[in-house]
Amino acid sequence: MRCFESLAFLFITLAWSESTQAQAVINEVLANEPGASTSLEWVELYNPDSVSLDLADWKFVQGADTTIFSSQIILPAKNYLVLARRLATSPPDVNSFEAKWGDGSGIWGDSPKEDFPALEAKMSLTNSSGTVILVAPDSLPQAFTWSKDIGDGVSWEKVNPVAGEDTSNWKICTLPEGSTPGKINSVTAADNDMAIVEFYSEPDNPQENLAFYLKINVWNVGLSTSLINSLTIFNDLNFNEIMERGEELSAADIPQLSPGELFMATSAVTLWKGNHRLIALLDPDDKVYNNQKSLDLRVGEFLPEVVINEIMAAPDLTKNQTEWVELYNRRQNSMNLRGWLFGDVNRQSVLTEDILELPASQFLILAEDKNKFQASYPGFTGLAIQPSSWQTLDNDGDQVILKDSLGFLVEKVSYPSQSLKGISYERIDYDEPASDSNNWWRSVDSSGGTPGRQNSVKTAFGSSIEIQIKPNPFSPDDDGFDDQAEIQFKIPLGVELSMTIYDRKGRLVRTLFEDQASVSGKVTWDGRKDDGSKVRNGIYVLLVETKGKAREVKKETIAVIKER
Repeated sequence: MRCFESLAFLFITLAWSESTQAQAVINEVLANEPGASTSLEWVELYNPDSVSLDLADWKFVQGADTTIFSSQIILPAKNYLVLARRLATSPPDVNSFEAKWGDGSGIWGDSPKEDFPALEAKMSLTNSSGTVILVAPDSLPQAFTWSKDIGDGVSWEKVNPVAGEDTSNWKICTLPEGSTPGKINSVTAADNDMAIVEFYSEPDNPQENLAFYLKINVWNVGLSTSLINSLTIFNDLNFNEIMERGEELSAADIPQLSPGELFMATSAVTLWKGNHRLIALLDPDDKVYNNQKSLDLRVGEFLPEVVINEIMAAPDLTKNQTEWVELYNRRQNSMNLRGWLFGDVNRQSVLTEDILELPASQFLILAEDKNKFQASYPGFTGLAIQPSSWQTLDNDGDQVILKDSLGFLVEKVSYPSQSLKGISYERIDYDEPASDSNNWWRSVDSSGGTPGRQNSVKTAFGSSIEIQIKPNPFSPDDDGFDDQAEIQFKIPLGVELSMTIYDRKGRLVRTLFEDQASVSGKVTWDGRKDDGSKVRNGIYVLLVETKGKAREVKKETIAVIKER
């Protein structure tokens, strides 16, 4: 990027002459492109006059670059013109103004979202400082200079379009979107301006074919008493964010409101099971971009086709492990996950902009570091990707969130604090809801996880402890015959196991293990105490105890018989 270095800048007068007939002004500047994209800088012009303006021979100057407008460039009255560094590109390239602020077709002006003129102009804006200049053939030049970086994807906006270029007349855009290309600036006051400030349902998760309420709060944020308005709620059936005939759900009249007054509109509706994108829309007023708000709503209970199946949130860093999450496709055909979002409760990022086919009944690993993941599981032969961005999972408990390409929530899994490093959190049954905490337990596989294969907790075990001791009695006399007792066990899921041995007087002899998560396995006792000494002949008591979701205690006797 280049700063303005021309000596001609010393002779530019920043004054704006309000008496000049049909004059355009610099109205908004986006110098810091949103995200990691480049070439998305743009400058907005505005025609405050009541007649159209022919921009023939006008010049836009930035640094050493100059763009001269042709006679075909007409700026309508009270309208905007965007000068973009890169106006449009062939899809799926997203590095253009049309792809970011239009419909992404590669052509500007073919969508209701693209209802203002735009053209490509030479520029290379610097985030932290710079100057842009607009030169009319018969008027003094005007310029805007900024001297700091105001944030990624955030624009400078003019407060009063005709009040000159003084720095006090420029503010930072206040909208979450960061900019207002082709629309009245967020910092510019309007007389008749009602805004939808909240749109929600009661209850949050309505049931299919049962009436529930949609509630919309409308606020008069204008300078004057608002005009009577109408509110329409649409169900965007094809998810194109265009309100079409046949998509209307309900309508309500909004009365005149005093400045600062709030009005709640309530509508009872009934919807079928599935994901719905609802849009509340006010009739146009002086600021149309705050007249619309959407609500993504899941109606009824249903399992998604692609589910979250396993979570490694606390890798063992001493073994150079990495975080990863496993997805599973429950469908009978493949799913394209292009444009899907993944992350935690704080932020979700796009998995990939490329085609990503997940075959039917197959697993997909999302790894923070793919190389580390494959080194940790050398036998893994399945599908694994490393997303371009990774939101670190909190070891003290977090939520893993998966959304589809339309932004709808697919699944959300809350997991508890992960005290054991290198042990994954596994789903017991991917045909049962992820929200059920009883459907999750930590991996009992010896490697700490089961990426790309059936979860170790998938097989259901009984509701009670099962113990087998072989041989019993046994003779730990080091003669090579029955020197150890092998204890095989099965316990219910969701509990932790402790196994200890006592003598007949109730004194602790040996602790085999405590608070182990395995649901099945075996352990041996060699007839020694915790201090390493051998026990005497006799009867000993094996105490098996579980704790967690269910507490159970079971006792078995073990006989020790040694030749004297």
